[in-house]
Amino acid sequence: MLKFDTSKIVPVILSVVPSASKLRETATTLGAAAQSEWYRLAKSELRSSTKDYIDGIQDPVLKRGGKVVEISLEGPLPNMIEHGWPGGDQRAFLAHMGAKNAKLSKEGFYYNHIPFRHGSPGTGGRNVGKPMNKRVYEVVKNFGAKDRLDHKKMVDPAVAKIIRTKVHRWNSTGRYQGMVQRGGYMTFRTVSEKNPKGWIHPGIRARRLAPKVMNFIAETANALIEDSLKK
Repeated sequence: MLKFDTSKIVPVILSVVPSASKLRETATTLGAAAQSEWYRLAKSELRSSTKDYIDGIQDPVLKRGGKVVEISLEGPLPNMIEHGWPGGDQRAFLAHMGAKNAKLSKEGFYYNHIPFRHGSPGTGGRNVGKPMNKRVYEVVKNFGAKDRLDHKKMVDPAVAKIIRTKVHRWNSTGRYQGMVQRGGYMTFRTVSEKNPKGWIHPGIRARRLAPKVMNFIAETANALIEDSLKK
């Protein structure tokens, strides 16, 4: 949650705001500036998690007649990125009642299909995922809608080995296994309450972007409001 009281940030200027409607207008200006800066910081400092984080940044909400502006950060992953997470079993927020897109099986346990994006060689990894292996790309770049990458069907044993190799100790299968081309290069992995293996994450370093947005507003509020009052 990003929350700032405009009357405390710029008390002198706001004390001469001519009307309540003008007060709300200046608060709206500050809220839009804060949201825009938050977006900019996310795009600048994050990589593959940029889109997920930005999707969690909500629109500004005015309270107390426009004196207080609130922008919430919603969703488990955006808040883990913002505040940090020591790591652990990801089923706690991916496969349980109430988790986004989670489904209840006939046997009574929750499961979820988690998408992973992969970039083509040369991409920066932001929003589209890390660039995939060049030899894998040569195989999937001509995929049709029904094609699916499977190391068991590969003629080239070297490429098959790349596809089935587990990148991290907590992986249950190779990074590229099952890749499809659907508006981008995607793999899907199933997380389930029933299966205790895998999905143990080593942790996420806190990025603390919200305090940087607050500093930005404190430093630029005077100029932003003065400009708003001139209009």
